[in-house]
Parts: sequence; structure tokens; C-alpha cells
Amino acid sequence: MKLFRLLLLLPLLTLLACGSTGTNKSIFLNGEILNFVEFGIVEVEVREDDRTRDSADVEPDGSFELNFNADSGSVDLRFIGDELTIIRPNFSVTDDSTIELDVTLQLNPIAVIINSWVVFQDPISFRGDDTIIFNDTEADIVINGDGDNCIRTRDNSIVDFRVKSIDLSNCDEGVRTENTSQVILLTDQALTIFSESNGIRSREESFVNVGQVFNSNNNSVEVRSFDADGVNTSGTAIVNFTPLNNNCSIRGSNEAVNEGSDSTVNTGGCTLVDG
Repeated sequence: MKLFRLLLLLPLLTLLACGSTGTNKSIFLNGEILNFVEFGIVEVEVREDDRTRDSADVEPDGSFELNFNADSGSVDLRFIGDELTIIRPNFSVTDDSTIELDVTLQLNPIAVIINSWVVFQDPISFRGDDTIIFNDTEADIVINGDGDNCIRTRDNSIVDFRVKSIDLSNCDEGVRTENTSQVILLTDQALTIFSESNGIRSREESFVNVGQVFNSNNNSVEVRSFDADGVNTSGTAIVNFTPLNNNCSIRGSNEAVNEGSDSTVNTGGCTLVDG
């Protein structure tokens, strides 16, 4: 039955990766055009569904600041000058986040080249049908729990990050899932979860997948609990690890993996360290 339930979940995850749900809270974007001197006066706009969410003139040092709300999980960034319009479409955004973005504008061919994209995400606590789906392997995701859970999902909620890297730190529990909720954390490079309590705690019928994005070149996974278990499961929960070339470690001050009798933890070749 465990394998059957997992097989049922996989088509759902594939479908969800193609979509996104709305955001309706403050998003701060601090940006810099690294080659601004080549273009002179430039205005940056955030556009969504033909509406301007915010705009700003670029400062003489190339920096700009935007603060906006969005109804969906992506917006268009437009860089507009006297003889210049360059668009970065489908720029992924999330609620309660601050984005640090460095870009280079290119004219031939026309493109916005992302040099650095870091999303400082507030701790996530979801319930009901709350959903984040963020699929862009140019972005780094950073969540500082400040002593609270870094990611907590309940009911049917979903958190799905498929990005360049993920850093969850200073968490009480790194990832906590309950009911039928799901958390998918996949990276091209490093994925780290450092927590005081359990690194991953999954209960009831919830599902967690931690590992590499498709065609990853340098994925690694590290889960560490300083005062509990690396992974702790109960109910019929499923936790999967899919690291690149077994480049993965799970460490708990109690146990690396504390697996409930009816739950499933697939460690994917990770090194397990108890104590």
C-alpha cells in the first residue's frame, strides 16, 4: 500500500510543478544592474497581467528597489530606457520575502542575464490549500527560522521549491508536515537543513521529497538535528531522499532516522549518523 500511495502521488507532483497559486503580501526586491553605465537612464517595472505592480528609476550606482504584491506566483520584470526594453518574463515570487537580485542587460541577443538571485523567505506556516510552487534553478532560497519551524504544512497545503540551492537554518524543526500536506525540496546544488529539534518531522499521511532537480550537476543534501532526530516519521507518512550520487548525510543527536512502524523513509544512499 505504501508503494501504491507513492505512485499515486507522482503524477500529482508533476502536474503541480506546472502551476502556481496567488500571492497577496509584501514582496521586496533589491536589485542592481551590473552594467548600468552602458545604458544611462533606466526604469524598472514589475508587471502582472498587464498591470504595473511597482516601478522605480535606477540609481546612478545601478541599484533599484521595488515593493509590490502579486496575485500569482510570477511577474514580468521590464527594464525600459530611451531605446531599450528588455523583459524577464515569468520571474518567480513568493509572499513574505526579500529578493536580492543582480542582473546584466544584454542587447544582442536581447536578454536579462541573472548573475545572482537570492530569496530570503520568511518561515512558512501553511494550512488548508495554501500553496507555493517555485520552479527556477537560478534562484537560491534562504529561510532563517529564528527558533521557529522553518517550513510547516498542514491539511492539504503544498510547498514545492525546485531551485539552485536551499538553506534552512536556525530552525526549531526544519520541515514539519502533517495531515496530507506535501513538501518538495529539490536543488541543483546544496540543500541544507539545520535544526534544533527534528530536521524533518512527518506525521499522518504527509509526504516529503528532498534531493536533486532533473539534470543536476552538483547536488548535495545535508540534514542535521542538534537535539533530536534527523528524520522522524509516524502514521503512514513518506519521506524520500533522492540525492545526486549518494552525496547526502542525515545526522541526529538522537537518531539519524526514527521511522514509525507504518511510515516509510527512503534514505537514497545517504550516510546516517546517530548521536
